[in-house]
Amino acid sequence: MIRTATSNASFLYVPADQSRLVAKAKSRRGAIILDLEDSVAPSRKEEALAAAVAFLSGDARNAEVWVRINPGAAGLHEAELLTECPNLTGLWIPKAEEAAYVQDIARRVSDTPGGGPALGLLIESARGVLALAELLSLPETQQVQLGEIDLAADLRHAASGRENMTWFRHWLITHAAAAGLPQPVGPVDADYTNLAGFKASCLSLRDIGFGSRACIHPAQADIAEQVFGTSAEDLAAAHALLDQYEAALRENRGALGDGSGSMIDAASVRSARRITGR
Repeated sequence: MIRTATSNASFLYVPADQSRLVAKAKSRRGAIILDLEDSVAPSRKEEALAAAVAFLSGDARNAEVWVRINPGAAGLHEAELLTECPNLTGLWIPKAEEAAYVQDIARRVSDTPGGGPALGLLIESARGVLALAELLSLPETQQVQLGEIDLAADLRHAASGRENMTWFRHWLITHAAAAGLPQPVGPVDADYTNLAGFKASCLSLRDIGFGSRACIHPAQADIAEQVFGTSAEDLAAAHALLDQYEAALRENRGALGDGSGSMIDAASVRSARRITGR
């Protein structure tokens, strides 16, 4: 059974202490990640947390808003404050490596109405990769994201090419599927000027099993919405395929064609059910 988590085609990182960028982001499609970690200067951590609490306690205009907290004790403190905010969707835990830490955060946020915010894990280190089976099997884990920039640094890669991350991408997808998690969130691309390259990488990530993309620029988020989002045509085609499949089952037929020379198989049915929710 797939564990429930909100489904978005894009997750746009926004520094929580930059009010102008936050105001622009909240009117967009997809999810927002208010960042308290890497994009916030150490001297502005308190201002960023206060700004995130204020935003989440005010008019978020029905935006889906997550927060990336800081690692360690700072993150525990932030989680406790943020979980009281009515408009918080979920927390992203950076550099996730230890199950005990994830469970500690879960305990601190679980007493809020509705059971507390969703928890997503950022896998950004060698220890995190080696602990994937344990981390993703936790009932508290509802989403996972690959942090390739930090992971490459931790692995001491001399170059940050996409090919270096191929194995880790497939490994994360495999563990997420085995744990019954939603499709993982694809990694950010630091080069926000090469939109053609970003689209190509989105297509590649989608084809191997990622369900959405983390972004650092609104233009990237627009592309992620196009690639990972479900169009009206895709939705209608999925419904039609299921209608055809279910009609065949009523006639005691388990195998059938889709009218274009291809066989409708179990994989295509699973995909159609995921798209439609049927």
